[in-house]
Amino acid sequence: VDIPCRIFASGVQVARIIGKGGVLIKELREESGCVVNILDDQLPAAFRNRDERVVMVRGKADGMRTAVAGILRLAFGGGTVAAAGSDPEDRMRSMEMMIPEASCSHLIGEKGQRISGLMEESKCDLHVVREPVSGLADQKRLRITGSSLRDVELAVSKIQETLTDLVRTAVLSDESFAMRSGPTAPADLVPRAPRGSGGSVTVAMLLSKEESAWVIGKRGSKISKLREAAKVSVNDAPVPLFPSNTAVLEISGAPLHEEIDVLRMIIADLMIRAEASNVTQILVPTEHFGAVLGEGGAIIQRISQDTGAVLHQHPAERHGSSVYHLRILDVEGEEGQRLAAAAAVYEEVERASGQGGGGTSRQFLPASAPREGQAALEGPSAHSAHSAQRASEAASAGRETSERQEARRLEDRALRSQQEADRRCAEQEQAQ
Repeated sequence: VDIPCRIFASGVQVARIIGKGGVLIKELREESGCVVNILDDQLPAAFRNRDERVVMVRGKADGMRTAVAGILRLAFGGGTVAAAGSDPEDRMRSMEMMIPEASCSHLIGEKGQRISGLMEESKCDLHVVREPVSGLADQKRLRITGSSLRDVELAVSKIQETLTDLVRTAVLSDESFAMRSGPTAPADLVPRAPRGSGGSVTVAMLLSKEESAWVIGKRGSKISKLREAAKVSVNDAPVPLFPSNTAVLEISGAPLHEEIDVLRMIIADLMIRAEASNVTQILVPTEHFGAVLGEGGAIIQRISQDTGAVLHQHPAERHGSSVYHLRILDVEGEEGQRLAAAAAVYEEVERASGQGGGGTSRQFLPASAPREGQAALEGPSAHSAHSAQRASEAASAGRETSERQEARRLEDRALRSQQEADRRCAEQEQAQ
C-alpha cells in the first residue's frame, strides 16, 4: 500500500527544507529513497494567501520515516539532513499533517481508545482540528504536539501506519487522499500580507525551553490562535550563538502593527507563568542595529525615555568569518513598557529597511509617564538623557491613546482570565 504522508509547512519552513539551490531536499530524496515534493501551484489559492504549503512524501515505510525525520529537523531550524533523529534538547514542538476526513472517526476510535493509545505510545498530544482545511474538500488537520522531535517523528509514523491499515481494510481508498478544491475561509480569500504592506519586517524574540512550550500551548492551541493574525513559528536557536535550551519565535507576514499586536498577546500570556520575567529578549537585524541606536545612542535613548523601559544591547555574535545577522536586545520593565519599546525598535528597523515606518509605536505607549531618572541604556552606547520635552511629548501621546489602551487593558484582562481558567483546568487534569 502506497499512500502519501502530507505535512503542512510555512513558506519559511519550505525554504529550509529545500535549501540553497535545492541541495537539502535532494539529500532527503537520496537518503530516504522516497519521493519528496513541495506542493505549491497544485494547491488552491487559499494556501498561498496564508503562506502555507504541503510537503508530500511517498515511498516505503522505512524510507518515509527517514524522510519525515529530515523534514521535521530542517523545518524546525536544524542545519542538515544528517542531523535528523538527534535532538539533544527536549523542547515542545507542534506540527500538523493532513488526513482524510473519512479517517477521523476510525483514528479516534470508540470512546477515543485508539487515539489515546497512539498518544500514550508516542508521548504526544494528538488533536483533530474541528474546522476543515480551508480551500480543500474532505481533508482535516491533525495537530501533533510533543516534547521533542523524536516523539513527534514517532507520532507521524504511527499515524501513517494507522492510515495504511485503513486503506488495507478498505475503509479508505486512494480517492480519500485526493486534494479537491473546497470551501475557503473568509480570511484566506485574499493574501494576508500583500507586498508593500509592511509585512516583511520580522519581529523575533528569544525564549527559554519552558517559555516556548507555554507559547505553543496544549495541543498547539495557543500558537494556532496566534497564527490567525500572522505567521508565527518557533524554531531552535542556533548553537553555539545562543544557549542550547533556547528557541527563536518569529512573527512575520503581516503589517508591523499587527505583528506587534501578536507580540502583545504573547507577552501578556507569558506574564501568567509563575516564573514570569520582567525582561523580554528581542532579536534585531544586525544590519539595522545602528539605526536603532542612532547617532551617539540618541534614538535608543529616546525610546527608553518615551516608554520607561531599560534597554541593554548584547555584543554581536560571530558566525564563522562574519557577524551573525541578529543581535539580542534585552528590554526590561513592566509589560506595557516592554511592548512599547519593542514596537519603537521595530519601527526604526522598518524605517531603516525602507519599508515605511512611523506611528506604530505610539499605539503601544504606556499611559503613564516614564519613571523619573529611568536609566535609558546599559552598555557602551549609553549617553546622557534627552531633554524633558521628550517625556512631555510621550505623556501627551499617552493621553491621546488612552481610550485605545483602556480597550486593550480590558481585552487583556479577559484573555488572562480565560488563560488562568485553562491553567487551573490543566493542573486539575495533571492531578487526576
